[in-house]
Amino acid sequence: MSGAADTGSVVRRAGRRAGLRLFRFYARAVASDKAGLASAGLEVRALQAEAVLPLCPEDDLNLRPEMATAAFARGDVCVAAFVGGSLAGYCWLSSVSLPHLDGVWVEFAPEVAWVYKSFVRPPYRGRGIAAALYGFTDREAHHRGRTLSVICVETHNTPSVAAALRAGYRGVGSAGYLHRGRLLVDWYSSWARSRGIAFHVPKPARFRASMV
Repeated sequence: MSGAADTGSVVRRAGRRAGLRLFRFYARAVASDKAGLASAGLEVRALQAEAVLPLCPEDDLNLRPEMATAAFARGDVCVAAFVGGSLAGYCWLSSVSLPHLDGVWVEFAPEVAWVYKSFVRPPYRGRGIAAALYGFTDREAHHRGRTLSVICVETHNTPSVAAALRAGYRGVGSAGYLHRGRLLVDWYSSWARSRGIAFHVPKPARFRASMV
């Protein structure tokens, strides 16, 4: 098994260097009655920028101040979970086009609430925290008139897949792209196309200005 796992890891790294990404989509209907879902001793709430930015220097959180600032400027929401007052994990919710990976952006249909950048600190994993975070995002999605919550996971990310399934999501479609410089070759399942999901590379600012 270890040999197969090592081979898979090598193939993934080679694909990433080549600019190849493969994704699986997980979705469920937005349900406002899940907004308060949380286990005993767990507090889940939305955080404002002034609460998130001071967390960025913490190395284990994988939060960059420029990423958080841009997310709040787009109107995205950061949902965080606390255990005994300590930050256990977080995720983000967006209802507009946003950066995905490798300088590639993603857009989607107006009914979609895009849940992204989910993270639970290692000591808190296995406690249902990801499910509580996802459940709380429904409150924000409902307020925005969104009816479908969607998570995009790289196909090899089995822990994130398991967390999505435990939170009531189901596999619904797939997509991928090959990105090299300004070149983007992308492909989608019929489900992804039906939800308006599309990857794109934004034009450089100088080029956009020249087109105005």
